[in-house]
Amino acid sequence: MKKFFFSLLWDCNEDCLFCAKGRAPAGVKRRFSLRECAALLKKKRLEGCREVSLDGGEPTLLKYLPEIIGTAARLGYSRIELLTNAVALADPAKVAAIKRALGPRARPGRFGACVSLHSHSRAVSEALTRSPGTFDRTVQGARNLLSAGLYTTVYHLITARNYRALPAFADFVLKELPGAGGVTFSYIYPVSHNLKHMSIYPRLSKVAPYLSRAVKRLRAAGLEAGLSNCGIIPVCLMGKCGSLFTETVINNNVSSETCDTSKTEPLPFFREIFNKQNKVKPASCAACALDPVCGGIWKFYAERYGTAELRPFAQKDMLRLPASGKTAVLKFRADAGREDPAAALLVRLLDLRYRGFDRVKVKGFTGEGEAVRAFARNIGFARVVFSK
Repeated sequence: MKKFFFSLLWDCNEDCLFCAKGRAPAGVKRRFSLRECAALLKKKRLEGCREVSLDGGEPTLLKYLPEIIGTAARLGYSRIELLTNAVALADPAKVAAIKRALGPRARPGRFGACVSLHSHSRAVSEALTRSPGTFDRTVQGARNLLSAGLYTTVYHLITARNYRALPAFADFVLKELPGAGGVTFSYIYPVSHNLKHMSIYPRLSKVAPYLSRAVKRLRAAGLEAGLSNCGIIPVCLMGKCGSLFTETVINNNVSSETCDTSKTEPLPFFREIFNKQNKVKPASCAACALDPVCGGIWKFYAERYGTAELRPFAQKDMLRLPASGKTAVLKFRADAGREDPAAALLVRLLDLRYRGFDRVKVKGFTGEGEAVRAFARNIGFARVVFSK
């Protein structure tokens, strides 16, 4: 499903160490007007975008945010998402205005707010955001969204300062934000303006056990646990959370677009050219069963920590995954944004293995079947059948 990631402005009321956006470049306007927002939302809807994600900067700084949300609703976007630090939403009147703008779409599945909160410790949170006094307001903003009946999740950036507390953070969400739908975890997206702060980027192999425990606690309580599209890392560094990789790739169609006041471009994170420019694989990765679906590790990470943590998966490793003996039926859908039409299929096959399937019937795929079969065998499939 094609999605429009719409950055409404550059301004923010926090100053996060790891901000992927930064300040507006010289000569670039700091925000879209309401009229410009309406025109772009209409244009992208006509181009086939069915979902829209509104972010910034901090979108709640715009007095006309409710009007933007109302416009998206009237244009028929099937889902509207709001990524916010919720500091301004500590004022319940602002939450009420958003709910009024949504009208009948103010329900799960049609609208969702994702609140950025990077620690359950006030001191750690405000050190990471470099914004004293914001922790309590963010938590209150999230509670106001939940009290208004608006579907709300949490966005949590993993750093060297908070990764050991991931299980405790999961407990905090369960206890202090009852009704929250889940947590999206992420790793820092390295861009030029935040590279000087990369000392807070953790060693990924050390994070894995803590992330696994946090995900397990959330899912056991019925909450969703996911990984952001900009935070994707090699499966071998995700511990027992390998399924987060496949879920993230599947849920982020690469034909989707991102837009701010400086440019509009395709979502880059799963494109081959993006991976070649920004990531690297050591020679040992060529022997990995998952090499065809893995983009590699960030170049800056390899320069900082090396690549010794990366562990190629052998077929015997994949055979240890559960195998139900049941056959899954997979309908192939090409993603127009991918250079290799089979790439999306390989990720879906890996996702099926994580879900316990070891037999599959693939419908509608007319590409190179032998390459797909070879990958499927390497990840533990006993049988792969192609049909029209």
